[in-house]
Amino acid sequence: MAFLNNTFHKYQYDFFSMNEPYCYENKITCIPINYSIVAHQIQPKAAIAIRSSIKSQIVFCNSELTAILASINKNETLLVSIYCSPSKNIDNNLNLLRNILIAHDNKPTIILGDFNAKSRVWGQRDLDERGSKLLSFCHQLDLNIENQPDTIPSFSSSRGNSWIDLLVTRNLNAEVQMEILDEVTNSDHNLLNFSCSFNNSALPSLNKINLNALSWLSLKANLHKLISNNLNFEHLNAIELNKFIKDLQNHIKELATKKRAIIHNPENPNNNNHKRTKKKMQYGGPGNWRSKEAKLGL
Repeated sequence: MAFLNNTFHKYQYDFFSMNEPYCYENKITCIPINYSIVAHQIQPKAAIAIRSSIKSQIVFCNSELTAILASINKNETLLVSIYCSPSKNIDNNLNLLRNILIAHDNKPTIILGDFNAKSRVWGQRDLDERGSKLLSFCHQLDLNIENQPDTIPSFSSSRGNSWIDLLVTRNLNAEVQMEILDEVTNSDHNLLNFSCSFNNSALPSLNKINLNALSWLSLKANLHKLISNNLNFEHLNAIELNKFIKDLQNHIKELATKKRAIIHNPENPNNNNHKRTKKKMQYGGPGNWRSKEAKLGL
């Protein structure tokens, strides 16, 4: 209980997610009273706790997947907590998640999950079958994996280290910062912390780029500069290559965004729609808690 109270006081989460939380008579314990808990009534493996002051409604809830719609930054945002057991086929939960995402295709989306999947895209373990399926799933649904491969492990025990707890987003008009904390957690999973600096302008989702609105000459110039600085691709390690890809994505998004802002206000040469008003929000992240103090984070 002391750990949870100290963590809540320190980070002031707006919402957090839990995997395999400690339960007493099928009820999650040790959660502050100013949070509402959404979880399956029998042996919940994935749960969401959100401040009671934030309006929310349940979209889906079973023992391994919980999804809600919450009013965050004046937008209805899809929040998902998911647990994919290493002893079960990952396909079933991915298919459930796919249906939820398709039904809420245009919603800002935040997914926190213990996927028990490996890839050097988000960690320091070679790709396995589950990781391959998850990568394909994210590609098909235009999902962004926010984890970086150079972080500390999200799971650490006598059995070894793994990077299996992920933060996945879509349609977020925000800058996302995340870290895996090296703190005592009473668990074999570390706490994943993240915050969002929301862009309150009226721009469309940055993930849905209109190529017709893109300045191709500017893109060509920026690509030439970016590639010239990374000519020896065969010598790039996984972290450097991941940074190059992310820089490339950001270049395209920034150029398309600037062009769209002008198109929305063609009569205004001093268009200010693209100026950002940032709002900080804090969220809890992954981990797999089995102690009597329910695990904070996912």
